[in-house]
Amino acid sequence: MDSLGKRLQAERKRLGLGQEEFAGLAGLTRTAQSLYERDQRHPDTAYLQAIAAAGVDIQYVVTGMRASPAAALSAEEAALLDNYRNADKQGRESLDNVSKALAEVKAKETSRDKKRG
Repeated sequence: MDSLGKRLQAERKRLGLGQEEFAGLAGLTRTAQSLYERDQRHPDTAYLQAIAAAGVDIQYVVTGMRASPAAALSAEEAALLDNYRNADKQGRESLDNVSKALAEVKAKETSRDKKRG
């Protein structure tokens, strides 16, 4: 299992933030964030509360187990899911068709690349 620091780094990257920006969420420096991510220091509860407010899955950071599958979504994935849930039946059908078509294109590209490589 990954360390607390590695899981913290994974959550930071999932949110698309650099160390300095992520540390700023809790009023810390990039150096402090780096120490946390290298397991040379452990975060306190005030830090964990601050990053939780920014969307970090604290249960995952502390235990290695996701609070829910949705917690692993990037901001873009969560927005797409939200759009789907807020669409009417016709809109959801359209989103389904577009996503299936895009997945098929990607699968064909992957298959073609494997044959070449």
